[in-house]
Amino acid sequence: ACPGVVGLIVGTRPDCMPDDLLDYLARLASRRFVLVEYGVESTLDRTLVRVNRGHTYEESVEAIRRTAARGVYTGAHLILGLPGESREETLAHADALSRDIFFVAACRSFGIAARRDVLTGKAQYMGADGWVDVMLDGPVAERESPKGFLRMRYEAADARLANPDYYRHFTISRIEDGRCRLLEFSGGDATELGADASASSFSRSFELEEGCYLLTSGNRMASGKVLSRGVAFRIEEGRTTDVDLVIRAADDDIGVVGFIDAECLYLPEGAAEERSLLSTTGRGYFLLAVVGSGDEPTNHALRDLASLSSDLEAWGRPVVILNRSAEDAAKFDRALLGGVKASYGVDAGGKVAAMLCEGCKSSSRTMPVVAVCDSFGRVVYFTQGYNTSLADQLRNVIHKL
Repeated sequence: ACPGVVGLIVGTRPDCMPDDLLDYLARLASRRFVLVEYGVESTLDRTLVRVNRGHTYEESVEAIRRTAARGVYTGAHLILGLPGESREETLAHADALSRDIFFVAACRSFGIAARRDVLTGKAQYMGADGWVDVMLDGPVAERESPKGFLRMRYEAADARLANPDYYRHFTISRIEDGRCRLLEFSGGDATELGADASASSFSRSFELEEGCYLLTSGNRMASGKVLSRGVAFRIEEGRTTDVDLVIRAADDDIGVVGFIDAECLYLPEGAAEERSLLSTTGRGYFLLAVVGSGDEPTNHALRDLASLSSDLEAWGRPVVILNRSAEDAAKFDRALLGGVKASYGVDAGGKVAAMLCEGCKSSSRTMPVVAVCDSFGRVVYFTQGYNTSLADQLRNVIHKL
């Protein structure tokens, strides 16, 4: 963390924003001002080819939608008057999304119910018999498109992925004219799934427009690779389509099971002021544990860590052990850790433990909490409470990293 820095503005290309980076920026945006500005430059693909941009206008639209869906402020740069563009084409750069937003705002100002359908992206107004699609580049549709239902089934092969998240672990896209358009679930607008759509949300029948769709799932590994899977399915009017969500696993790699903020503060042993975890661990992986005091689950975890002292030394990465309070730290029996070399401190206010549990989708606050994380905020191992397999699980993880 840099003193005096209150926000971050990122300028980048629309084809250089992967989902894991967007997830990281979304976490930063929950605490600080973050704005991502994309170099769109033109809405005409022939112009983008002519100036050798290397991306399409649709890629810009998709990047902006993915960013805005995560609650991150989003901007765009346009270059007006590029070679080969007429005055009319330059004026037409006010894209369809802006026109849709204007249409909805105009209707509402006259007391007419209107919305942008989150699933279809279409502007709609409330007619006498329901929502009516509006085609601003063509005629008004007579009725809203026929609808069917999707029900998604998921069986967790890994307890740490008991309820995969939309955007992070899977997405659904509508296939239109040979291209995929991502369905957005943000802010709770026009969808009962809301901003926190997950696999359990989709286990209930959910209404979609009739048509062809693609379910894409992925599991990011600690090595950086993603094990992906795509399944096409069709929604038919009035019928329910069941689709299986499968998150692939790899026996020779470790999956990412959660996220933290490596800049989270704790109070180091003997220090008067808090400092960040990252300032202690440096770049790379580290083992982080928040422990109780004298309780059997904590004592068992510490003995298991002690049995791994030679493995941890060979691994060569930092180990951070935090107590919940200064009183607990004073009573802490380090002899239980044997030959494990660690940095000690206090999780003042319970910030670190809460961050670990929330980042790994755990509603419990049982101690101890043990995790293997990296400086980018990825968590590749997480456990809490009494775990008789802790030593074997940790040995397996650190030997694969």
